[in-house]
Amino acid sequence: MSKHSLIFYISSALLSLALIIYVIYIINVLVAQVSVISGNDLLKVPEIATFNLEKFNELKIAK
Repeated sequence: MSKHSLIFYISSALLSLALIIYVIYIINVLVAQVSVISGNDLLKVPEIATFNLEKFNELKIAK
């Protein structure tokens, strides 16, 4: 294996690792935003995809 291909493989592995970490970070930020909006801690609620519509309507009425 030449030096250039080794550098290429290492850099592509680091880039893909950074991309995976970035995607996980974005998902965590979105989950945190939705849990703030709905008033639930979505990391503890089993139905992660559910959205608390009644709580959201109460927030809209309160404003």
